Parts: sequence; structure tokens; C-alpha cells
Amino acid sequence: MMGNDGHRGWVYYLGVLPAWRRGGIARPLMVQAEQWMCARGVPKMHAMIRHDNLEVRSFYTALGYADDDVLVVEKFLNGQSKT
Repeated sequence: MMGNDGHRGWVYYLGVLPAWRRGGIARPLMVQAEQWMCARGVPKMHAMIRHDNLEVRSFYTALGYADDDVLVVEKFLNGQSKT
């Protein structure tokens, strides 16, 4: 799932089943997402991943993405909590 707000593009969910990982699926999907954003004049892309997901962080690093200093905050509106 991806989208943009006109200033930045976002990749929210890019998932590959464990049995299919390292098979060359995710990279072309990201290339397609970047091309889609470029065609719309979106100047940068963000991907939301968990900070402790080292495998996925390595994947994005290999694609030229870098850690940012932005903190994402959240609030559950349905009464749920993180715990």
C-alpha cells in the first residue's frame, strides 16, 4: 500500500511471504512505487518499518533509503492501547 500527500510518498505495507523472500519480488515493487511517485512529481519517499526489523532496514538501505530523525506518534481512537 502506498500513497502521497503531494510533498512526500509513503510505502505503508510491502510484504513478501517468508517462503518467497530473497526471490527478487520486493525490489521491482519498490522500483514501480518510486516510478509512480516520480511520474506525479513527488520529490521524496518514506517507508514505515519497525526500528527493530533489521532485515527490512537492510533491504531499504540497499535501495538507497536512510534512517530519518522523524518520530511517528500515534493515538488509538477506539479505546485500544499498545499493551
